[in-house]
Amino acid sequence: MSKELKERVEEIAEFCHNVQWSGWMKYLFSKGEFMEDGRWIMPSWAVKRWQHQTKTLYKNLSEKEKESDRDEAMALLKLINFEQEKVKARIDENFNYKFYGDWSPYNRADLRIKELQSQLQESEG
Repeated sequence: MSKELKERVEEIAEFCHNVQWSGWMKYLFSKGEFMEDGRWIMPSWAVKRWQHQTKTLYKNLSEKEKESDRDEAMALLKLINFEQEKVKARIDENFNYKFYGDWSPYNRADLRIKELQSQLQESEG
């Protein structure tokens, strides 16, 4: 694995931990009750709801549940797009990637992100 790829993996892993996983755990803990002995008790409504969600494919979720997952996906796409812009800036300094025209991997990634964003907007509309 290249040094740059390792750095990107670390940045995305940091985001996944600090924002997505940690954020979820804070939310989860806020819904239950901590006991004096350190145990944490999850309310029965939460057990029922989250067990249902873990057994449900994305395509079968309610629109409200899908919207929550879309928000997470958009946050990750924003991070990836931000990282992509940093890479483009470094490449522009060292190499004219535009030589490849529309077939540049960076242009293809941009097109795919725009396509996904467009699909998301259409599904919301």
